Amino acid sequence: MRPSIVVAAFAVLQFVTVAPSPAAPAEGEPRALRAERLLDRAWLRERGVEAPARLAFDDAGGLYVLDGSARRVVRLPLGSAGADRYGEPAADRYGEESAASWIPADLVLDLRGSLLVLDRASGAVAAYARRGEALGDRDVDPSLHDEARTAGARLLRDPYGELWLLAPRERDLVSLDARLRRRRAGRYLLPEDSIEIPVAAAFLPRGGGWIADAGRGVLRRFDATGRLSTVAHAPDSVAFAPSDLASDATGAVYAADAAGGRVIVFGPGGRPLATHWFSGDGTPWRPAAIAWGTGDRIAVADPGRGEIWILAVVRDGSP
Repeated sequence: MRPSIVVAAFAVLQFVTVAPSPAAPAEGEPRALRAERLLDRAWLRERGVEAPARLAFDDAGGLYVLDGSARRVVRLPLGSAGADRYGEPAADRYGEESAASWIPADLVLDLRGSLLVLDRASGAVAAYARRGEALGDRDVDPSLHDEARTAGARLLRDPYGELWLLAPRERDLVSLDARLRRRRAGRYLLPEDSIEIPVAAAFLPRGGGWIADAGRGVLRRFDATGRLSTVAHAPDSVAFAPSDLASDATGAVYAADAAGGRVIVFGPGGRPLATHWFSGDGTPWRPAAIAWGTGDRIAVADPGRGEIWILAVVRDGSP
C-alpha cells in the first residue's frame, strides 16, 4: 500500500522556480567521450540492480538507477565523500515499500534533491526525501491519466525546476504545475505533425531543448515557446534510433542510440561533435538510458545486458 501523502510531500511537490547551479563546471565543446568504468551485471546485482532502465545523477555524484526488472530505484553512491568512487558505501533503495502493482517508469530529481518517480500503473508521482523517506504520492492531472500510464511517458525537469510530462499520444511536452495539473490548455510543441514517435527530451540551460523522434530517427530542437526548428541527424549512414537524451551545462546534448550501439554528442545548433561506440561480447550493446552529471561524466545503461558505462567528457582545451 502506498504511504499517505503527508505535509512534507506537498512541500516537495511545490517546485522551486529559481534556476539551479550547473551540476558541474563545463567549458568548451565536447570533442570525445572516454570510457572510464564499466559497472557490469555482477557488480550491479550485488547492489540490487537487475535491469538499469532510467538514470539520474545527483549533485553529490550519486547515480539513481531505475530498475525495470525489480521495479525499484537504487542510488549508487559514486563519488560520495569518504568512499571509493565505484564501491562503498552500500546502495540505497527506494520503492520497496510500494504496492506490488506499481510500475516505476521514470525518475527525476527536484531542485531540493528529492526523488520523484512516475508510476505507470497508477498514473501518479511518488516522492522521496533526499534522505530516502517516502513522502507519499500525487496523481497526475486526470486529463493526462492515460498519457501518464502509456509505456512511453517520461517525466522531465526544466532548468527552472518545473516538471513536464512527455505525452507520447499527444506527441507533446506538457507543462505541469505544483499539483501536477496542466499549466496550459493548448499545445506546447508546434507544429504537431513534426514529431512522429517522441521517446525522450532534454531541456537546455538557457531555455528550449531537444526532443528525440524515434519514428523519423532524428532530434528536433524547440525554443522556449515550443516552436520546433532545427533537425539534427546522425553524422553517418548507420541506423539512428535515439532512445534517451541528456544535456550538459554548455548546451550540448548527448543522444543514446539503441540501433547504432553508441552515444552521439550534438552541439547547441545540432552539429555532431563526437561519437562514442560501445562493444560487448555476445549480445550487442544497446544504450537505452543516459544521464550527465557532476564531474562532467556520462552514465549510459543497457537494461538487456544489465550494465552501465561511466564515460568522462573530453572537451576542447582539455589535456
